[in-house]
Amino acid sequence: MNAYLTDSLAREHADRLLADAAAARRARGVRMARSAARTSRTDSAADRSPAAPRSRAAAAAHLALRPATAFHSWWAAGEL
Repeated sequence: MNAYLTDSLAREHADRLLADAAAARRARGVRMARSAARTSRTDSAADRSPAAPRSRAAAAAHLALRPATAFHSWWAAGEL
């Protein structure tokens, strides 16, 4: 295969990957907007306040586990 065809195929593949990523971002945005609309419609301020400490705790736990998760994924991929 010559260089022109290889380059053309690589560019088409990259374009498809970027288009798929953009579609996934749009779909995620729509899902998040729907979820936020549903949450704001059904929750009152009294319902949200007890959940706030749990969400902060969950975020802190995720942050604490991030290095271990990254190490495991790199190790599993054979990059370490």
